[in-house]
Amino acid sequence: MIKLIICDDEEHIIQQAKQYLLQVAKELSLELTIDTFLSGEDLLASYQPNSSSLIILDIEMKGLDGLATAKRLREQQGYRGLIIFLTNHERQLLTSEERCENLVLEKSAEYSTFAQQLKPILQKLAQDQQEFSFVTVEGAEITVLAQTILAFYTKRFQRGQTVHLKMTDRECTVKASLDQVEEQVAGSTFYRMNPYQLVNLKHVLTLGENYLLLTDQTKLKLQRKEKKALQDQLFQVD
Repeated sequence: MIKLIICDDEEHIIQQAKQYLLQVAKELSLELTIDTFLSGEDLLASYQPNSSSLIILDIEMKGLDGLATAKRLREQQGYRGLIIFLTNHERQLLTSEERCENLVLEKSAEYSTFAQQLKPILQKLAQDQQEFSFVTVEGAEITVLAQTILAFYTKRFQRGQTVHLKMTDRECTVKASLDQVEEQVAGSTFYRMNPYQLVNLKHVLTLGENYLLLTDQTKLKLQRKEKKALQDQLFQVD
C-alpha cells in the first residue's frame, strides 16, 4: 500500500489529481491511500512522520504557499520523500536545490503527461515498500521492508544453514540458505556478489578498489573479478 498526500486550495484540482493517481495505480495494479488537504497549515498540523511516501503540493496557495510548506515538512517534520509541485505556470521559478529535491507538474497537464511522470515514481515506491518474511534462528517470524535491508551474508562453513541479515536498525540470523533468500528477493534491487554475499544495491555508497562501502559504513570485501559486474548492476539502479 502506497500512501500519498495531495494539498491544494482548489478542490477541483485535488479531485483531478486524485482521479489521475487512481487511474495510474489501476494500470500498474497498485493500491493507494490518498489524504487530501486544502492548505499548507492543515497539512503541517496533521502530518505524522512516515505517513506518506509522496506529497503533491500546489505552489501558489493562500496563506502558507507550497514552497514554504515543503521547507517546513523537510526541516521541521523530517520528511525525506519526493514532493511534486503543482503550478499554473510552465516556467515556475525554483532554486537549484528545490529542483534537485522535487518535481514540477503543470496543473493543466493531460492525463498522458501526468501518467508518464508518475508511473515510474509509483513503481519505485512500490518496490521500496516491498516486504519479505523470514524466520530467525530463535524461531521468531519477522517481516522486513526491502528498503531497510543492507545485505545478507553467510560464512563459508555455514552455507546452506543460516544467513545473517543486516538491516539499517538491527541485525539477526535467519533460517535459510543464501540461495533460498536470493530466490525470495528476486526481481528487487538485491545482487548476488559471490556465493557468500547478497547486497541491496540501493544501499551501496562507494565502490572501492577491493571493497564495497554500504550506507551504514559497513565494508564488504570485493574481489577484482566481481567489481565490473557489480558496477554494471549499479548503473541500472535508480
